[in-house]
Amino acid sequence: MVAGEALAPQKHNSPANGKGRASHDAVQPRQIWSVAAVDAQPLLLAFAMAGGAAAYFVAPSEPPFWLALLAPFAGAGGIALGRRMRLPSVLQIAAWLAFGVALGMCAASVRARLVAAPVITDETGPVIVEGWLSEVETGSKGPRLRIEIHAIAGLTPEATPKLVRLTHRSRLEVSSGRFVRCWAVLRPPPSPSMAGEYDFRRQAWFEQLGGVGYVQGRCRGGALGAPEGVMADVRMKVAAFRRRLAAHVNVAAGERAGGFAAALVSGDRSYMRVEDQVALRNSGLAHLLAISGLHMAIVGGLVFYLMRRLLACIEPLALRVPVQKPAAVIALGASLAYLVISGAGVSTQRAFIMLAVVFGAVLFDRAALSLRSFAIAMILVILLQP
Repeated sequence: MVAGEALAPQKHNSPANGKGRASHDAVQPRQIWSVAAVDAQPLLLAFAMAGGAAAYFVAPSEPPFWLALLAPFAGAGGIALGRRMRLPSVLQIAAWLAFGVALGMCAASVRARLVAAPVITDETGPVIVEGWLSEVETGSKGPRLRIEIHAIAGLTPEATPKLVRLTHRSRLEVSSGRFVRCWAVLRPPPSPSMAGEYDFRRQAWFEQLGGVGYVQGRCRGGALGAPEGVMADVRMKVAAFRRRLAAHVNVAAGERAGGFAAALVSGDRSYMRVEDQVALRNSGLAHLLAISGLHMAIVGGLVFYLMRRLLACIEPLALRVPVQKPAAVIALGASLAYLVISGAGVSTQRAFIMLAVVFGAVLFDRAALSLRSFAIAMILVILLQP
């Protein structure tokens, strides 16, 4: 009897049982929809946040700040209410989308106010500009100097911009990280010449670039030391190190390839010839100069691979610790160092965040490559650089 009962087919699992099949078919699509909805929520939130940030930038006027701050709380309340009342999944997803749009608009509005800095309103005559040289860029008419301002003759501290960019037409005799004094003509960031063109003023606002102009003569080094504050001092030291590194790579790689190699290593393109940059743009390869996912993946991935192989050779460690985890920590540190050395541009920040999400997944035994990881990286990018 016991054997017969054990061999007898179970009725609730039998395909011939119509009632069991109906119950199974009724539950299965609902379970699939529930799992899909949960997995899709981070991705839907990320795209909704991107839409909210875009809506902020295309708005014809500045939305009220209090509304931008309260909108995400209203969206979060809608999500909590939907879960409490057990509303249909479609309505809950709609609440997630509304929350994402509100959060994206809030991030853009907050970012616009955090970077608010004075902007020059009218063109000035030749004035003395004093500050710390933070970056040297390549320009068609000469190097472009990005200067962190200490003082501008004739402007009060309240009206003095934080950063200006000056075109230096003569031979450059100063280096990044130094205090400089320039005799320059300043004007506001230019507006688009035609409706719908690239708006440099908006980009300048978020870079805290309050004026552009050109140097009359040459910029000279000054005796003033590093700016006040630990972070400002660190920024100047990093800028000086990047300049020295670019100069070394430029000489070591040779005259023909030195400028390109320096741009890839340090993000400093000032050693590249203008005709080479034009050729890269015309051939559609200018994106190689922007340090982003390709470069960060090469650095982080190569360090992770080498360290994992090296740690696996240490038998006492390999038998006790999953070697991919310390390798991920070391690779993340190397990627962070490359982020700082390369200038931490927006594309580099985005690539580092995505790489950090991947290495974080390795540390916490999660799937390293998934749409959820992509969604997390996208959400962080939008919050930092909407």
